[in-house]
Amino acid sequence: MLETPHSLLGGAVGAATGNPWLAAPAGVASHVAGDLLPHWNPEFPFKSKKLYAFVIADFIVAEALVVAFWILFPDRPEIAIGAFFGTLPDIILGIRYTFKVRWLRGYQHLHGVLHWEAPLVYGLWPQLLVSILSVWYLVELAN
Repeated sequence: MLETPHSLLGGAVGAATGNPWLAAPAGVASHVAGDLLPHWNPEFPFKSKKLYAFVIADFIVAEALVVAFWILFPDRPEIAIGAFFGTLPDIILGIRYTFKVRWLRGYQHLHGVLHWEAPLVYGLWPQLLVSILSVWYLVELAN
């Protein structure tokens, strides 16, 4: 799953916990749940510079959401915490790929096993739906 839906879902799940300490494991759990949905995910190594740029932009947006949640919901840190921990499993995977960390090979394998990848045409819809529902939930909290 792309990072932005992971961040949005993690933020929504973190909000649902109502507890900053529970938001961290709930954010990680939301990541796993998101990856179990059929979704499109660019496969590393990426095939073009445009795809690298897309993945980097997606990561920047996802982490900017963490900061935005921290600012928009100053009395609800569990939202930003859930959003960050919703993206953390892929951050760890990025460290594995970038620095070829040998002791993270098992983690890479487990992460891959938990994916239900789908072609682009079918794999963006579940991510869009998760994102819309997460935004809807967070907007309802703000009202």
